[in-house]
Amino acid sequence: MYCVRTSDGRYFPLQRHAGAAPAELCKSFCPAAKTMVFSGSRIDSAVAQNGTRYADLDNAFAYRDKVTDSCSCNGKDGLGLARVESSGDPTLRPGDIVATDQGLSTYNGKNRTAEFTPISSSSSEWAPRMSEVKVRPAPPSKTIAPVANDDTRPAHKTRAQAARY
Repeated sequence: MYCVRTSDGRYFPLQRHAGAAPAELCKSFCPAAKTMVFSGSRIDSAVAQNGTRYADLDNAFAYRDKVTDSCSCNGKDGLGLARVESSGDPTLRPGDIVATDQGLSTYNGKNRTAEFTPISSSSSEWAPRMSEVKVRPAPPSKTIAPVANDDTRPAHKTRAQAARY
C-alpha cells in the first residue's frame, strides 16, 4: 500500500494499523498536500480504491524529474514528511511509550482522545531507567493547514506519455 502526493507522484509505503484507515494515515503524514492511497505490490501497477492506476496519474513519477516547491507534505519543502503530533497520531496504541515535552509517557488513549501517563519509576523493572531519560522539547512548528483530498479520476495519459515513465 502506498500514500501518493497527487501533485508530483511522490509516494511512500504505508503499513496497515488497526483502528486507522489507510487514507487517514496517509493524510496524517502528508497534511499539506492532496494525497491518494494506492494498493499493490509495486507502485507502477498499484490501483486506488476508485479504480485509478498510479501509472495513469498525470503526475506519476514526476518527482523524478524535478522538485516542485509548492508540492509538500510538511508545508515547507518537497522532500520531508510532516511531524505528527503525538496527540493526533493515528498509529498510537495503548501501552506505547511516547516522548512528550514533559518526558517519556505511556499512551493510554481510547476513542481518539490522547491520554498520556508519565512513566513512574516504581511501575516495573525497566521504568526507573526510562523515567531518568531526559527529553528535549520539540522546537515550535508552524501549523500545517490540511488540504482537502480530491478522489476524482484523473485524466488519462496517452500511451506515448505513459511510455516515458
